[in-house]
Amino acid sequence: MRQIVKALWNIPSREICEKLLETLSALHNYLQNDVMVKHCIETLFSTFGDELAVPRTSEKLVLIADVMFRNEERPLPPAPEDGMNWINGFMGPNLRFETLGMLFCFFGMSYQTLQDWDPLFQSPENNGRDRKETSWRMKECADICLKMCEISEENNEISIALMHCISILESVCTGDESKSALKLL
Repeated sequence: MRQIVKALWNIPSREICEKLLETLSALHNYLQNDVMVKHCIETLFSTFGDELAVPRTSEKLVLIADVMFRNEERPLPPAPEDGMNWINGFMGPNLRFETLGMLFCFFGMSYQTLQDWDPLFQSPENNGRDRKETSWRMKECADICLKMCEISEENNEISIALMHCISILESVCTGDESKSALKLL
């Protein structure tokens, strides 16, 4: 519970999420479904906006964590005919660790596309971290979500995608990708 609450503290504010959504066009090589990312952020804040409001408290974040732990007890539902119904099966009130981890990967990749001088890095909630430190923090939060998936022994399409996205984000933060590929974005 403590690790998940720590990760939840690092969800950017709604205003910063809106600004990070502007980077979607630069992430087209890494993200295949920008509609899903937008929908996920929207349902996160429409469902848990009060708990994620500033000032954040551990007590409010525990409420989100409790929902996620309950949701993780259920297997991911099979994909119905309607894709949006399937997506809603793991977003909003059905939020799962896999989904939150994927969001953290999006945040990390988005921060990497920004310039070092971008005002988002000066926001108080960023605690003085630079671009690389901020992206790495998002990767650490995604790692916590993946760890929770592994503990619950739930292996599904989304947890596999989360593993893949974490690997890409780690490469972007530490590998050759961090030096050249994102400068092209």
